[in-house]
Amino acid sequence: MSKKTILGILSLMGFLAILPAAADETAAKPTALPTVENRMITKLFNPGDKIFSISLGVEDPLFNINPNNEKMIKPKLSLGGSAELEWDFFVLPGFALGGQLGGAFNSTPASRTLFMVPITFKTTYFFASLPWEFPVGLGVGTCIDTVSDSTHVDLFFKPQAGVFYRATPDWSFGMNLSYWIIPQFYSAHPQQSRIANILGVTLSGLYHF
Repeated sequence: MSKKTILGILSLMGFLAILPAAADETAAKPTALPTVENRMITKLFNPGDKIFSISLGVEDPLFNINPNNEKMIKPKLSLGGSAELEWDFFVLPGFALGGQLGGAFNSTPASRTLFMVPITFKTTYFFASLPWEFPVGLGVGTCIDTVSDSTHVDLFFKPQAGVFYRATPDWSFGMNLSYWIIPQFYSAHPQQSRIANILGVTLSGLYHF
């Protein structure tokens, strides 16, 4: 047998000997996390899914409506800041029920600060074309308004729409546009009654679990 043949056989045997080790090393590597696209088919807003969100933004008092004469009045309030926490639970595909706790503040010309604490029950429907998500919802509840030593509890309505990017299977980031409607009725002083209209914009992070 020639030297070339012997070397060829030895080389082939060496190659075959290292194949099992290479196969074991490949099998030991962890599988990559599922991509958003892979998860969208089986894990996108199904009943039982939940979302927790944190939002920070601004709110702009647009105008008040006097219910006695239906006149629009420009409120004497500055542009303010807002923060919100929200929890949603999906009861149908794409449809969630939840609650939202918020806080906002505005300054008055007299250097006082108006604090508002909206507490709402929410219904939201999530349209999606991943990686993009488009939640549309309505919140109904109460708003606790405090300025100086005066506190008032009012009805609160908040239609809202947003656009979000699903950055990972667990996190979406984007913004919400909302419209706050706060009827304030004073039985003792009906001339002071008003319906506040406020525009809100927030940047939000949604955690899906």
